[in-house]
Amino acid sequence: MSTPTGESWEAKVDGKDYPVKGTYANETVSLKKLSDRSIEATFKRDGKVESVDKITVSPDGKKMTTVADNKRLGRVSTFVDEKQ
Repeated sequence: MSTPTGESWEAKVDGKDYPVKGTYANETVSLKKLSDRSIEATFKRDGKVESVDKITVSPDGKKMTTVADNKRLGRVSTFVDEKQ
């Protein structure tokens, strides 16, 4: 995964913590498979859970929905990406 702002990470779906590059803090991500079309990404900063994201791809593969539960701010956001 990479963003235009320089944040990037590579991780296996094995529940282990992997470093996130391009952030200002000691951040990691771990991935867990929830189903054939869903994974859970847990982001930690300094060993504490910051956010838990559930990422699901639609059956036709044209939409990806991310429900981001920001534990630090107590806010849940939903993002929908559509393949063009």
